[in-house]
Amino acid sequence: MGFSKFIEVCSILKAELRGIYGGLSLVCELGYRRLEVESDSLDAIQLANCLRMKLNDPTIVSYIHELCRQQWEVRFFRIQCDDNSVADRLAKLAHMHYFCPTSSKSPTIAA
Repeated sequence: MGFSKFIEVCSILKAELRGIYGGLSLVCELGYRRLEVESDSLDAIQLANCLRMKLNDPTIVSYIHELCRQQWEVRFFRIQCDDNSVADRLAKLAHMHYFCPTSSKSPTIAA
């Protein structure tokens, strides 16, 4: 599953975290109970995985942790930049102000 959303200018890490949060929110609303989140940002994956880690701007991380405490299984994976073609394509589509959602039976969020 993929999505695209315009965000204000921010750091790459914050953009990755916002993508993870947005994907978690979307999938939670759709009622899925098992989820794999992929990102090429090791920092974002570590922050999302570690419930005790602190960040200068803890708000988005705390929202991610709150969603992860729901009644579902969420697993985070770091993938190589070259393997993150879904996120790359969505970013290009968003840049062109065009979006066509994709989906699959087993959702994976690529941030």
